[in-house]
Amino acid sequence: METFGAALQRIRGKIPLRRLATLANVSYGHIADLQSGRRAPSAQVAASLDKALNAGGRLVALQKASEKGELQAVRDNDLFSRDLHAEISAGQDITSFAAWIEQTNVGSSTISMLEHTANLFAEEHTKVPPAQLLRDVNGLNMKIQRLLTTGKQRPREVRELLRIEAQVLAQSCILLGDLHDNRSAIVHGITATLCAEEAGISVAASLSAQAKTERWRGNYLASADIARRGYECSPATPLRILLACQEANAAGIVGDAERARDALQRADDAAERIDQDSGLYPWSCPRPRQALFELAVALQLGEARSAIKAASKAEEAWASGAPFARPTWAQIRLGAANAFVMMGDLAAAAEQITPVMEMEPEMRMATVTNYLVELRERLKDRQYQNSEIATTLTRQIEDFNSRALSA
Repeated sequence: METFGAALQRIRGKIPLRRLATLANVSYGHIADLQSGRRAPSAQVAASLDKALNAGGRLVALQKASEKGELQAVRDNDLFSRDLHAEISAGQDITSFAAWIEQTNVGSSTISMLEHTANLFAEEHTKVPPAQLLRDVNGLNMKIQRLLTTGKQRPREVRELLRIEAQVLAQSCILLGDLHDNRSAIVHGITATLCAEEAGISVAASLSAQAKTERWRGNYLASADIARRGYECSPATPLRILLACQEANAAGIVGDAERARDALQRADDAAERIDQDSGLYPWSCPRPRQALFELAVALQLGEARSAIKAASKAEEAWASGAPFARPTWAQIRLGAANAFVMMGDLAAAAEQITPVMEMEPEMRMATVTNYLVELRERLKDRQYQNSEIATTLTRQIEDFNSRALSA
């Protein structure tokens, strides 16, 4: 009978592996391993590949047959059966045997607990100060790595641990960037991608984290390209909206207005088709956060009135019940203040800034303080040299940033 790998290669024909990886939302490396026989396909992966290639159920059938064949091979192994029954008939304590299994393998309960904890930390992303949350995330990261490097897990359990670790590392990448530690952030982001590939899941979340880090490092074209790669392989979740917005943001910084607007349009199109989540995850992109990216692009392209319009969209979304995240609110306010300064309206800028000045120092992350850095530069314009409002705003900005979490 034809093997799954051989059938996959035959049905794929001339379709490039990377193209198939995007269509099926399965990593390039995982597909290559399936073709070579280094890995056995799961039912989910087989179904995804079958659908992407219009294989008419052929790959699904081969996966099921392969799974049954492996089970039958174990049952037919006389030595295995004889040894096992001999031990049991000799009076082996079945309770001790079960305990041995739990001691040498990561059970489903352990994996469920780790996954629950990782999801809990993700939900706390916009509510807990970055430094505090990073300590918790790093603690979970160490537990998972210790299990992977010192435990004796089955291949399925290894993949599950790597899947959870990919999420944890992607979040720590984002948190490190918020704390201005971009060198450590990019290492975490790259390692998150490796874990995702080994687990056979989408790398979109780790690419989103890397895109953000590259933007902070000043590698704007790389950030835009990484975000686009993530968008192309992202499942139909809010993460897909976020990745399009990230591409737009990075493209706007380098002045590529056409690419930025195209990416924002793709974000709008995706938002129309995708159901929103709680809006609190690092990879969520509710309407206010999407409006924040629109605001950022407008500022980068010198379109102050469009930036004000985007800020209004965020306020309207919150008024309509969209999830509220304090960091997003602060950035919307400070982005609008930048737009008003560009328009020469310092009084309106001051009105936007004032409530943000009360933000707790531990929540003053890089994404917030950078808007104030830009604002301070705009206030240096000659037209504001003798303005008392400009002087007051500059003093407030310096005080706010001096007590920020990264200071």
